[in-house]
Amino acid sequence: METRDRIRIGGITEVFVATVVLRLVAEGRVALDAPVRGVLPGLLPARFSPVTVAHLLNHTSGLPDHVGVPEPKTVQEALRHRFDRWTPREWVATATHGPLKFAPGTRQKYRGINYVPAALIIDEVTGRPYGEAVAARVLGPPGPARTTVPGDDPRVRGRHVHGYPAEADGRLRDVTVYDQSPCRGEGDMISTTKDLDRMLVALFSGELLPPELLEPMFTLPPEEVRMLDGSPARYSTGLQRATVSGVALWGRTGETYGYKNAVFSTRDQRRRFVLAHHPTAVRGDEEGRVAARVADLLSRDPSTGRRPA
Repeated sequence: METRDRIRIGGITEVFVATVVLRLVAEGRVALDAPVRGVLPGLLPARFSPVTVAHLLNHTSGLPDHVGVPEPKTVQEALRHRFDRWTPREWVATATHGPLKFAPGTRQKYRGINYVPAALIIDEVTGRPYGEAVAARVLGPPGPARTTVPGDDPRVRGRHVHGYPAEADGRLRDVTVYDQSPCRGEGDMISTTKDLDRMLVALFSGELLPPELLEPMFTLPPEEVRMLDGSPARYSTGLQRATVSGVALWGRTGETYGYKNAVFSTRDQRRRFVLAHHPTAVRGDEEGRVAARVADLLSRDPSTGRRPA
């Protein structure tokens, strides 16, 4: 594997979407406090309390669980649904049947579905598919060249890493070709570790957003807004905060069948990493070993590569 090999990046897609929405805010074409129903009439039920653009981007919308969608519990079941096609509005509709989990803005719960309407907002405001806005406003020259939004194409074009999760009997199944329509805007993008690193540098360096709109990406909700389990909120606008070996990092994880990725950096970029992990089956504590290795590297002095005395 090489840093130029394409991978499915899952939820890291949300960093690109949030960046585009914030750029549209900078252009005066949408507002963070704008109700979603005002930008996309009819998408969310009238009975819902107003959900704003900001609520979507920092996962404080309270959108209900999906109803009537496949929930594969095995690789074999996932393969049976690999070519299911959903429009974004159909997918959002599956998460509108029940009541809101909480009043928008009062709690936080990560839900990838928040970014499907976020991508639809980009479509509506720009008049073009959200992938074109990502290309123009985030990837444009001299930006990343191997990062793409596949649209209706279930394949990964060019040199790429395949995803091989294992079935219960240990057989590996290639699930690289997979319709990504259910995760449009929340997890459908393709990139490389090199391109993700370049994007993170450009974003954190202020090349993509003015300071007043970059700041929300490093700002968690108020202290009283907590996760459903009572723990502190950890998602900002487009990013999440994680502490590893006492080091505060900002970035995103991304996971889909056969692919697990993470892209994080300290705000000053003295410690920065992109991880592409392609698990088959967890044997022993494979995930724990990977996490421990990353934690060890991040605890070292950036200038010497040594652990602190």
